[in-house]
Amino acid sequence: MATAEKLAMAAGRSRESLIQIASTACAAQILKRWPYEHVIILCGPGGNGTDGLVIAKQLQSEERDVHVIFYDPSGDGQALTPALELSGWEGEVNVFDDGFDGDFSQIFNDFEQDFIFVDALFGIGLNRALEGKVKALVEAVIAAEAPVLSVDVPSGLNGDHSDLPGTFIRADVTVTFEALKPVHLLEPAASTCGELVVVPLKLGEDIIQSTGPQARVNDPDGWSAALPWPTRSDHKHKRGRLGVISGPAGSTGAARMAALAGLRMGAGVVTMYAAPDALRELSYNNLEIMNQVYARQSELSDKLAKTDVVIVGPASGLTVETRQHVLSCLRASRKMVIDADALSVFSEDPRTLMEGLHAECVLTPHVGEFERIFPELLSSSVNRMEAVRKAQARAGCTILLKGADTIISAGQERQTVDVHGSPWLATAGSGDVLAGMIGGLMTQGMPAYEAACAAVWMHGEASLQLGPGLIAGDLISQIPAVLKSLYQQSEPGRTDRRSKVITTFS
Repeated sequence: MATAEKLAMAAGRSRESLIQIASTACAAQILKRWPYEHVIILCGPGGNGTDGLVIAKQLQSEERDVHVIFYDPSGDGQALTPALELSGWEGEVNVFDDGFDGDFSQIFNDFEQDFIFVDALFGIGLNRALEGKVKALVEAVIAAEAPVLSVDVPSGLNGDHSDLPGTFIRADVTVTFEALKPVHLLEPAASTCGELVVVPLKLGEDIIQSTGPQARVNDPDGWSAALPWPTRSDHKHKRGRLGVISGPAGSTGAARMAALAGLRMGAGVVTMYAAPDALRELSYNNLEIMNQVYARQSELSDKLAKTDVVIVGPASGLTVETRQHVLSCLRASRKMVIDADALSVFSEDPRTLMEGLHAECVLTPHVGEFERIFPELLSSSVNRMEAVRKAQARAGCTILLKGADTIISAGQERQTVDVHGSPWLATAGSGDVLAGMIGGLMTQGMPAYEAACAAVWMHGEASLQLGPGLIAGDLISQIPAVLKSLYQQSEPGRTDRRSKVITTFS
């Protein structure tokens, strides 16, 4: 955003116009949300401080009682003077530097009525932990327990990072500009931002696109056009054949959930493949799913030749057989969803897996599995988004890193961040269901990246509809309701019933 703003100003936009848009939006949010007479505006030495002074000016014109506290670390007005000139603020300013010996808590306690803080101390580029007097100010803000509106990002956080680096402000509302920043979506920092309001600065799409890799927040607008709705002339084989490789006897439940989820998503035929000792378990209560046994890897490979997509990994075991399943399918260029044990089994030799992957594969690791096959990427990257981009470049396929913020990447310009879900997804088997949902969409011809994005959103939507107490099997049962809603939204008024006009002649 810093680059985009510089480019916009080089193209003729004035800095004053950008400040005016940002400050007007922040002031409007305060006037709409909080009727409090008193407003304490905390300003810092960067652009956010100038924004804060313009907000003060606008709120004062609305007859709010405005108090400005300005942190000028230089102590000689180097930050304050240009901010005053640019903002046009002529009211009182309480300035402090690192030599300040007052008590911020006492200042706030002097307010007898409710008040709100406007946090315009630091912006998205802060790259150090707060310390000294400004840290004491933030601690006093926290102790005051008053509402906070943060400008761009809660002070103490960095716009690119997800970590919590010590003392920071926890906002009720964060107003940011033109686009969300990683800090607004990536946990645990995202939870400190409160409600997010994005204000367009209208910098121009060409400028935004020129600043580097883009990402989008996952929602149906990004993939709904690619959803594979059946037509009346379709039959089960046209809707595709999904294969799921089961784990051994006693460990078939995960694969069974993946298979049933794939069937619910619309795959025409779903077949589970297992060693003979697992057949009895597979047959129990899975009436709609086909079951086939195999004795050797070559026999399994022949059977999988009849499938469109293969899912391997859910509870398959960290065994030589699991490794063989993956490599055999990759050699045959099968479209694949590779999950769980089928990833971890390559932890000692991830290069072998990387060499076999192709564009129609989806890897679905959680953090632990990701670190096993992409060692040190998370620790060496600015954030999870960058780590997944690097992993995707290495693997050459769609990477889906599961978590409170799920990251899906298929290249520099194809990355999605999903935050559409509930904490109740933290239960055994939910990842297996997700793998099946992705496989079910791919089986019907949906491209791997779009299928991953769609399945993650629907998985989260099912969890939101179900709420507390859900277990993984409930997600499968909720898939029809989620699909029905999307189906109706794709063409309002559509119906599954055939319309006929019958004319009777007498």
